[in-house]
Order: sequence, then C-alpha cells, then structure tokens
Amino acid sequence: MRLIENYPNIVFHWVVFGSNPQRKREDYESANKFLRNVKAKNIVIKKFRDGFPPFIVSEIKDFFEQLQDFFLILFLLIIEMIYIKSIA
Repeated sequence: MRLIENYPNIVFHWVVFGSNPQRKREDYESANKFLRNVKAKNIVIKKFRDGFPPFIVSEIKDFFEQLQDFFLILFLLIIEMIYIKSIA
C-alpha cells in the first residue's frame, strides 16, 4: 500500500498462476480490491494446474519469458523517450 501512496503513477502487473473457472472471478475481485487506488494495472489469470508447479516448470518459465520480453520493450521505450526529451 505504501508503494501506491508514494508512487501514484505506479503500474501493477498482478499475476495469478493457478486458477480455475470457479476461482477466476474471485481472483479478479481480490486483485481489483487490493489495487483499487492504482490507476494503471494489468491483471492476468493463468490456468496452470493448481498444486503442480514442479511438473509444469517449462510452461511457467515460458510465461516468465513473455513477461521479460514485455518489460524489456517497455524499458527500451522509456529510454528512447528520455533520450528524445533530452535532445529536444
């Protein structure tokens, strides 16, 4: 909560790895309740089989690679914006 208070423009990426159709709505509601004061949020609910992370490590790793790619692109865009602003 302190992050939200100290950084009003913070962007949250909330990921639930193990969910099912019955819990999906509850997962969204919980995330939205926790992040109610956050302006920018991305809530992702994955359907990895609950209780089986050691057996689905490659699938979870693939998802982390997707997140890494997203953040790398975002980081590069921010650097480019800073550079353009500094030469303007």
